Amino acid sequence: MPSPLHFSPIYKTRVWGGNHLKKIYQRPIDSKNLYGESWEICDRKNEQSIVSGGKWKGKTLNELWNQQRKEIFGERYQSLPSRFPLLLKILDARENLSIQVHPPAGKTPPEDPLPKDEFWYISKAEKEAKIYAGFREEFSRQQINQAIQLKSISSLLKTFPALADNFLEIPAGTIHAIGKGITIFEIQVNSDTTYRLYDWDRDNNRSLHIQEGIESLHLLKEVNIGKAKKNSLLTQMSFQVKYHTAFSGKIKPSEPEEFCLYMLIEGICSDENQHTWKSGDTLLIPRNSSALEVQTPLRFLEITWQAPSP
Repeated sequence: MPSPLHFSPIYKTRVWGGNHLKKIYQRPIDSKNLYGESWEICDRKNEQSIVSGGKWKGKTLNELWNQQRKEIFGERYQSLPSRFPLLLKILDARENLSIQVHPPAGKTPPEDPLPKDEFWYISKAEKEAKIYAGFREEFSRQQINQAIQLKSISSLLKTFPALADNFLEIPAGTIHAIGKGITIFEIQVNSDTTYRLYDWDRDNNRSLHIQEGIESLHLLKEVNIGKAKKNSLLTQMSFQVKYHTAFSGKIKPSEPEEFCLYMLIEGICSDENQHTWKSGDTLLIPRNSSALEVQTPLRFLEITWQAPSP
């Protein structure tokens, strides 16, 4: 039976980043730099996840997706495009991220055509940390533009306390920002188009995209937020996320005939080759994979792509 695949993370420095990727997850990175993102699963033109060990060591995710799609991923995905449809990250926000929006269908640029739906699972949060997502009420685009010019756009947004084990759905077109003091597991459609509307007056050269951003906004105010519950379905967007807990024994995918992804929140598990995986690790579980053995109480996210049946 195939074993889980682990990919070498791709680390990104960000003006809002910190050193929690090293502090919490023992990542081998320089703590002097502000690392805001670890791209765990990535198939972008200029960024590729590379298998870190085992049978497929050295292979890129794109190579596996195009050359071993049926073998590794399953029957249902043969008609999908040539890039893997998901992008998984761990974010370390030591400062506020910009207030931003990702364009929905019909507003995406030709070079990056997929609407970027996102799902956030809050892994760690400092006291009084906040999430900004959606509008308090239905404002006009003119009112939103005026608030941006007056640097008061944050006052129009709904704010939520950032609590560990909470999750949010951020569909494309939703205005949002991650506040400072939060570590997030982010699952998103494989797109990387972001329109920044306000960057908290930081002294940097990051550009804003006000016109494109305002045109991309959904003006509805509802945002789906909740707390992860034992062995529950958290979201079913174009991808599905389930939250699992296990105290002992073995864990297997919900649909063993198809691939899935695990993001390990807490605990330790191992595969049949005695490779050990721990908190913060992300694994691609091939179809018909061998089970993982729980070594210490485990909490993890299981992610699947909602491809149509053949």
